[in-house]
Amino acid sequence: MNEKISENTYTLHNQVEIPCVGFGTWQVPDGETAASAVMHAIEAGYTHIDTAVVYHNEIGVGAGIRMSGAAREKLFVTSKLWNDVRGYDETLKEFGNSLKRLNMDYLDLFLIHWPRPIAFRDNYEEVNRETWRAFEHLLNEGYVRAIGVSNFLPKHLKA
Repeated sequence: MNEKISENTYTLHNQVEIPCVGFGTWQVPDGETAASAVMHAIEAGYTHIDTAVVYHNEIGVGAGIRMSGAAREKLFVTSKLWNDVRGYDETLKEFGNSLKRLNMDYLDLFLIHWPRPIAFRDNYEEVNRETWRAFEHLLNEGYVRAIGVSNFLPKHLKA
């Protein structure tokens, strides 16, 4: 692996360090394209790899990480829970599916991708609370090193 793209990190609330620069895989087709792109990104020095369930490329992203030969603990891998899944049990199941697709034992960061999806518009506050409870369980059990949210505004966080 070449020199890291960015030696700079941010320190999250729980003292986990996240690289400031990451390789995003949005719109990267799954399979050989995703695997090759991720492998080459790691070879170029990226240590933070970002994917999401809705990108439909977790299998290729995981393959690219393995193809790179980089030690898993030297990388920071993020994925996100998509809008069609909320609630405690549903979140745990989908997280397990993400780990299987990535072929990993843990994630470095898991995010709720969107605060108020259409399917849960009428009760998003309640289902997000249950989803967050599942995230805390995953964190406490060591399946993820950090948890968070994406695309949330302060009004979404109050609930």
